[in-house]
Amino acid sequence: MRRFKACVLRMEGLDVATIVVFSLLSLGVLIANPGYYSHDELQKLDHVSRFGIGDYIRHYVVLAQPEAFGTPVRPFSFLIQGGLALFMQNYPVVVHFMDVLPHVIVAVLLYVLVLRYSQDRLLAVWSALIFAICPMTIIATGWSAALMDRWYILFGILAFLFADAYVRRDEGGSSLALALVFICGALAVLSKETALVLPATTVLMLVRYPKLHLRRFIIATGVWFLPALLFFLYRLPSLVGSFAAHGQGPYGPSLANVPSGLLVYFTYPFLFGITEANNWVFFSSLRLALAAFVHGCLILGIFVRGGVRPTLTYVFLYFLFLLPVLLIPTRGAHYLYGSSLVFSVALAYLIRGTRGWERWFQGFGGVLVVSLTIQAAYLEAFVYSIGSCMNSALIGVQSAYLSHGRPQIVDLRAELGAPAHILYRFTTGRNQIGADYPVRFVVSEWGAERTRDAVTLAMNRECIVYSLPPE
Repeated sequence: MRRFKACVLRMEGLDVATIVVFSLLSLGVLIANPGYYSHDELQKLDHVSRFGIGDYIRHYVVLAQPEAFGTPVRPFSFLIQGGLALFMQNYPVVVHFMDVLPHVIVAVLLYVLVLRYSQDRLLAVWSALIFAICPMTIIATGWSAALMDRWYILFGILAFLFADAYVRRDEGGSSLALALVFICGALAVLSKETALVLPATTVLMLVRYPKLHLRRFIIATGVWFLPALLFFLYRLPSLVGSFAAHGQGPYGPSLANVPSGLLVYFTYPFLFGITEANNWVFFSSLRLALAAFVHGCLILGIFVRGGVRPTLTYVFLYFLFLLPVLLIPTRGAHYLYGSSLVFSVALAYLIRGTRGWERWFQGFGGVLVVSLTIQAAYLEAFVYSIGSCMNSALIGVQSAYLSHGRPQIVDLRAELGAPAHILYRFTTGRNQIGADYPVRFVVSEWGAERTRDAVTLAMNRECIVYSLPPE
């Protein structure tokens, strides 16, 4: 018996090593990114470089009470972000490795969870490997400021595993397990507000084990629900204020946003060639319908293999993680990070079919895995191109700024055909270049009238910034 257990542990250890190595190698492009994805990271760098990490912690690592729920209150995530800002200027590889690392940990935890619930090593390994390079996770992993999505899911899976241990009376299925459920649940909601929906994932226990100990299930779910409830009550005034604004602003909640949200997030996995989710508006109705059809075929495959129960479980869990963001008009690919867990397991489940009609869906699932891997590589290249262009542009701006004697106003414009969005990515909400403050950025159209008392800089298609001669 001991030899059998040792053999099992060795096999599982090999599985984990395979997942870790595969994930790090396949996401190497993200780790090697020389720059950053948006202004969000740079704003934190500005604060830390100007005021120091202590002041940053006093401002961000707190339970604030903003007027609108769309203003984030994420002390744990902001603490991590502040620590990463210390390395942003000179060591982007450290920042991006720390972006990928929690994603790898989530992949390993998904392996543990699937293995625990299925006792199928191959299904667990496939689920983790598909998740590691799922295109629904690339933006959330490559965008450093989206670390909230990775961390709240990480703590959410841990909370689920501890709750499951308590319900099933495993070793550690005691008061210690309940304490860990509470701690992980609290860290999840302090990482991102979306974690408020996570206690509902315990329905998976009821689906998988209908005869579980109901009293222990209620206790475990209640303990997990408690930090979510306390956080919800604390943020309730902000939530009321957001709904009172009648859906105004990029994060203004409204039921009118739900239909488009359902369409975007249901079709995104199979909108091949899409990058950021808000670009869905540029896809034809035919492309959207085709993507919805493919996703529908995936769900049909789950039904053929497992029947009604796993099919309904998939649909419920897929949209559960999206429930809070369906109400807002802003669409983001990083919001799909939680949904990609159940999506990856569903694909792995599909390609495990070996009998009759299952073989047709197995082949279909294999084609999807290959195409999704290609899409993931495309998204990695996209994120890298943004970071590389941002890095080149920032270096050029800082060099020109210093050579012109640190002017107070910098007028930026992109040549025709150059990626003008890059200028908005690194200037939005910022008034600082390096350690110099204040600096006012103005982004103008090519050929527009020069801004008075400003140095005028231009960016070409290669993201090289140069000074325009005086008029």
